[in-house]
Amino acid sequence: MSTSSDRFVRFLRCAALAFAVGSVSTSALAGPKPATPTPAQSDEKTEQAGKLFNEGVEAVKKFQWAEALSAFEQSAAIIPNANTTLNIGVCERALGRYVRAQRSFEHALAENDQAGGNVLSASSVGDAKSYLKEASGLIVHANVTVVPVEAAIAVDGRPIASLGEGQPFAAGVEPAGEGRPAPAPKFELVLDPGAHVFVLSRKGFSDAVVNKTLAPGSSLELSFELEKLPATLKISADAKGAIVQVGKVDVGPVPVDVLRPAGSYPVVVQKEGFDTYETNVTIRAGEETKINAVLPKTKLNVAKQWWFWTSIAGALGTAGVITYFATRPAPKFPAYQGGTTGWVVGTTATTHF
Repeated sequence: MSTSSDRFVRFLRCAALAFAVGSVSTSALAGPKPATPTPAQSDEKTEQAGKLFNEGVEAVKKFQWAEALSAFEQSAAIIPNANTTLNIGVCERALGRYVRAQRSFEHALAENDQAGGNVLSASSVGDAKSYLKEASGLIVHANVTVVPVEAAIAVDGRPIASLGEGQPFAAGVEPAGEGRPAPAPKFELVLDPGAHVFVLSRKGFSDAVVNKTLAPGSSLELSFELEKLPATLKISADAKGAIVQVGKVDVGPVPVDVLRPAGSYPVVVQKEGFDTYETNVTIRAGEETKINAVLPKTKLNVAKQWWFWTSIAGALGTAGVITYFATRPAPKFPAYQGGTTGWVVGTTATTHF
């Protein structure tokens, strides 16, 4: 019993192939191969795949390469076939997508070999090899250096893709999406010639957006280095007008926003009449850290007040006088001489109230 793939091959041998100038992605053409269908399903799938293939051929005749590509890809998703894959590569080549075209031509030749070499004609095999050589000569090879290595990289709005172990990475073969981390500090990247937009990003760093126009078949060095973003330190306090020091440098009264490189810093917040607030803070690049300093009012210590010591000094002075008089010996008056009569006059103390 013949399968849908067998009947589709016979259909393709009778169909006009759409060879012109083009290129594509093997990921787009690698639709899941359907399980062995019933005869009714086989006829339905063969008819559907054949219809899409013919739509692709008609679009090629009108030089509508994007429409032709879409039709061939849909046909390949139903019934994979070397002829369809080859035409996908042709369309991508016409659109200037040489990296994807190279993969498609390689895939078409591999599919033909797996089928015993009975799908592609000798002239089609020759065309595929010729297109493959042409694409290889037009592809750009770049040695890319990325700092820091964890930075995500995207080219023309698509992440870069691995072509396999030991192979370079490729731009332009993945669906549109966010960048992925660079695979290594330095790696090889293959790209289509022409204008490209490289976007690199990493948390804590400024994004790097670089426009490059690459000559066909060129080899070059591309270096990308991201700049660290400063960290933001926002400092407030419950004591209005308190002065802030960051890293022993006055930065002004609260509230204050301080930009510093990532790292650890001592922070001091102080105001007369309040206890000083001190802490150490670690801030990260591109991030914001908040500190709300609480400064309790200073408790009164009479021993440290000027008037306390002044009064003490005064008190000590008075005590000295009192002590002096209290310890001073009673005065000794000279003895009265009684004269010739021998009489002595005594003294009488009188107290008045």
